[in-house]
Amino acid sequence: MKRQLQLFLNQARVSAVLRCCSAVLSLCAGHLAVFCIHRGRPKASGHQQHSFEHGCPRRPSRCRPTARFSDGTSTTVAVAAVAALQHSKAVLAASAGALAGICRLQQHSRGRRALHGQIVSASGGKVDQEVGGSVAPGTVANEGLDLFESLQMWLGAALSSSRIVTAFWTTVLTKSFAPLMRMWQPDVLVDPAAVDPTKRSEGEVGRPEAHLVSSDPDMWVIPQALNDEEVDHLLALAGSRWEQSLVAYGTKGAERSLMDRSSYQCRVEPAETPIVRHIEEHLAHLANMDVDHMERLWLVRYTPGQCFAVHHDGPDRPITIFLYLNDLPEGDEGETHFPAMGLKITPRRGCAVMWANCSSPDTADKRMFHQGLRPRTSVKYGVNCFFNSKRQR
Repeated sequence: MKRQLQLFLNQARVSAVLRCCSAVLSLCAGHLAVFCIHRGRPKASGHQQHSFEHGCPRRPSRCRPTARFSDGTSTTVAVAAVAALQHSKAVLAASAGALAGICRLQQHSRGRRALHGQIVSASGGKVDQEVGGSVAPGTVANEGLDLFESLQMWLGAALSSSRIVTAFWTTVLTKSFAPLMRMWQPDVLVDPAAVDPTKRSEGEVGRPEAHLVSSDPDMWVIPQALNDEEVDHLLALAGSRWEQSLVAYGTKGAERSLMDRSSYQCRVEPAETPIVRHIEEHLAHLANMDVDHMERLWLVRYTPGQCFAVHHDGPDRPITIFLYLNDLPEGDEGETHFPAMGLKITPRRGCAVMWANCSSPDTADKRMFHQGLRPRTSVKYGVNCFFNSKRQR
């Protein structure tokens, strides 16, 4: 049995090497395709100015809107799209082969066993896990994944972390070449905790706690959205109520997809406790909307390797607020990434990011596609808060 297993693992490693070579060749083709698009695209007639102020570490970046292609460049665009697709498929194959190696799977299994020993079961009386200075009690009793599920999760995380795959997929979703154009530019990293509270800008009059990051589209960061007591209360409220996160595809019902969303979630009922009621009222004030339009709060938890692929919150949700419940170590990723805008929001305990999902009523702003990047070594906790155009209570 051991000899057969070793033979299988050796074959998997050889297959992974061959697929990685294929991915490298396709990577070159993808780079050449994007270069051809950039050289063949006519200049845009204007530009959009993103306002990155209040302590953000980089200068404002300019993002040109998508320009129409002339007939002479249609062939270039077609070739570029095919090359990008081939590259995407090659990366997919290479990741699948690499993740099939036993070393990665054994490492993953050992890591999850150690993680299970740290995370508390509210009814089991196990030791608490320190998360950014707070105690995070409770997760689901059993989070073990089989071989196929482990492959799905790690493959999804690898693809979402790939800059080229993310740019290509966002281009498909938004039907705009702007994400491909931005692929060569470094993302702007916004740290809510580093925002200068003394600096204000136009448009912030009604939200003294919020700081404008971008005026087109609208986005704010809130450095002190929750205090320590509120953060601890939400984490304690989860207890053993964690369940697998689901994804809704079009008109289909919500379902589990480890490739697209491998995290866990916990539903909080409206005004479940006095503290929850106070948090809801505060968030409604920040969003400048009635609390009756607020959907249920959803706590989310990302263990190392778990992610949420590129998605949009929907045109029926004019405002989204995402709250961060703990800090992550420097360089551990786990940011909220807006690829079309070239923005990454760093998770900071008690801080939040708020954005508008619609460019006009009931019309989704395609620039607001975003993803939750995987944390590499730590557990990330957050809260999804959606404001719906229809009354929810």
